[in-house]
Amino acid sequence: MGTFTKMVRDDKNTEFKTELDYEIAKTYQEQEKFEEAETIYKNLLKNTVDRPSVETKALTYYGLAEIYQYGYNDFEMAAAYYDTSARQNAPFEK
Repeated sequence: MGTFTKMVRDDKNTEFKTELDYEIAKTYQEQEKFEEAETIYKNLLKNTVDRPSVETKALTYYGLAEIYQYGYNDFEMAAAYYDTSARQNAPFEK
């Protein structure tokens, strides 16, 4: 976690800020710190200065879906976030 935080603060990584924020949120999610992860994910989506790429947006919505499904057992919200993730038209791996 500390590595990502240091990288976000380093000016030479400003073009990667949204991706680094995503990785920080994902790390919190994996540690089951769902509220922290949710806050970062939502801030990432609200960011109007450093807009996330389509792929990062799709992954962010997917992360929120997982939090609501597995962390909060809120399947209705999880389904909504899964749908939003799928609608981002992000390139997929073959």
